[in-house]
Amino acid sequence: MPELPDVEIFKYVAENATGQTIEEVDIKDKHFVDANDHNMKKYVEGNELKRVLRRGKYLFLNTKNNKGIVMHFGMTGSLEYRESDEEDPKYVKCKIRLGNDHFLFYTSKRKLGSVEFTHSIDGYISDNEVGVDALEIQEDEFSDKVRDSHAMIKSFLMDQSEMSGIGNVYSDEILFQSGIYPEIKSNKLDDEKIAELFKNMKKVLQKAIEKDAITQNLPGSYLLPKRDAGENCPRCQGKIEKIKVSGRTGYYCPKCQKK
Repeated sequence: MPELPDVEIFKYVAENATGQTIEEVDIKDKHFVDANDHNMKKYVEGNELKRVLRRGKYLFLNTKNNKGIVMHFGMTGSLEYRESDEEDPKYVKCKIRLGNDHFLFYTSKRKLGSVEFTHSIDGYISDNEVGVDALEIQEDEFSDKVRDSHAMIKSFLMDQSEMSGIGNVYSDEILFQSGIYPEIKSNKLDDEKIAELFKNMKKVLQKAIEKDAITQNLPGSYLLPKRDAGENCPRCQGKIEKIKVSGRTGYYCPKCQKK
């Protein structure tokens, strides 16, 4: 599932269209795309794409009249920017025609994402309880949230209302880099461990963005390139194990991340 690093890469893709007029928003799958055709035509089409914003796993295309297109990428969503003479990609759910004879394509193999219209990006973030972005949160706020949470630490990292952007995959890496067992209660971590967790969260997310969100391109000291039960831990060469946390399957090293 696309997480913060993936959506940051999609943001770079969408920024190719900044300053261009959105000529048409062509909804290819009306069962998938939660978008009002009337509002898209009235408020979006014919307006310039002023800027592209990201908050956690959400991408916002902000038009010059301060309306917006909201994209959430579900399990398999992606975004592509192509010239008009290029072939359309597969699995197109939404096709945005731009004034420079280019297109933005929202693609997804599965029906687990969304493209929506919003009158207010700030209002959408508030109404949908999208927490502070994991790359924007300050250490003091992060520390307070961890100390106040009774959730298991992996669940806390994935709680999009507390802090947005981190999902099942990158929470595993952040906890591995910090040597923290996934099921420990958040409020049981001491100040030193919380500070280490905050530092590694920023480090892992930035490194993933640097590597174009391709987990196999991450350093050899990272868990994700070998994220599977029975694989050798890149740190101690012990065996990686599978664990269920709040219904989600995660992976960890029991030697490096002791209970």
